[in-house]
Amino acid sequence: MVLEGNIDGEPLVVINNHFKCCGDGVLEINDSGDEETRRLRAVQLLKQYVSDYFADYRVIIVGDMNDEISDEAPNNVFQEFIDDSDNWLFADMTIAQNPNTLWSYPLWPSHIDHILINSHTFADFEAPESQIRVMPVQEVFAGGISEFDDEVSDHLPVVIRLMPQPNQNPFAAARFGGQGTFEAVTWNLDQFGYNDYQTTHAALAIEAINADVVALQEIVNEDGFEELKLALPDYVGYLGTGATSDTNLGFLYRSESLTDVSVTPILQDQGTIFIRTPLLLQANFEGKPISVINVHFKCCGDGTDHQRARYVTLRLRRFPPAQGTGTGGTPHRDRRRATHHGAVRSATARGQDSRGSRRSVRPRPQRRRHPRAHQAARGSAPRRPRLHQYR
Repeated sequence: MVLEGNIDGEPLVVINNHFKCCGDGVLEINDSGDEETRRLRAVQLLKQYVSDYFADYRVIIVGDMNDEISDEAPNNVFQEFIDDSDNWLFADMTIAQNPNTLWSYPLWPSHIDHILINSHTFADFEAPESQIRVMPVQEVFAGGISEFDDEVSDHLPVVIRLMPQPNQNPFAAARFGGQGTFEAVTWNLDQFGYNDYQTTHAALAIEAINADVVALQEIVNEDGFEELKLALPDYVGYLGTGATSDTNLGFLYRSESLTDVSVTPILQDQGTIFIRTPLLLQANFEGKPISVINVHFKCCGDGTDHQRARYVTLRLRRFPPAQGTGTGGTPHRDRRRATHHGAVRSATARGQDSRGSRRSVRPRPQRRRHPRAHQAARGSAPRRPRLHQYR
């Protein structure tokens, strides 16, 4: 059973369990009905479940797990958690390893009720105010544990006190990316590169968002971009050059989720139409080709001169299928996507139908309609053209 909540604004997940009981203390891995094997399988499923759904959360796994965490490695069903000490810790391990302390199942006696925390909770547990213990609630009965067993339970409660430490990333609530899905972000960083404070907080925000590709605009200082890359060890960076306004484009991408990555400047022969050369990123994500085009259009204007913007969008629309290859030499011909402040469009590779067969292609003439005719046809007030949307 999973409980999700927040403590002082920080997300927390608690997973309650009751594993299969009994057994002979020997792990018989080839016997699916073996009690120890069933508990081992429960451990494996829990570990994978947290990795899939709560990898970036504070997680506490608790419950009657019906086995001892202090067993020797060949027969310890919890060994996968114990060996992964960078990410997991049995908070009650010191209790289990000390026979002179009160254990959770005193009539056996043994300690089989556990509290397991993940790395996002380590700092909370290490705080001086934090503690873990088995509560001696049997002491309220004159007959001690025997009377407690008769009247209440044969187990004693295990409790943990955590002192939540401030999350070092103030943008943690912006978490967006996850495993198995592709996320792309476009972000104008506004004259980025000369301010250490800006660099630090941009890195924290990108780390928290956790996207696979981050398309950046207005990079004005190469050293600042290098500092940003150093602050994001999970990302690889590429900085474009040649912008006439000294505000270049850049890409950051996660090296663990993308393969065969290449970044290429495109449409460099368009005069002043693209004052910042667009960048094309091509890669494979989980075996599928994907392309992202990073652009920064000319700003300003009085709202009536759309000629430059129209030409830009038409050039992107007619941009030929990408014939370049990534580092692994795999062509990316299937899809291409252009983004501008969140607008995304895709087009099928020219010269092929949906089945991949060749077909003849004739240029389709552009229809021109007078604004008043357009208004009359729609029966509404004139609207500002939506330049980046085409059929």
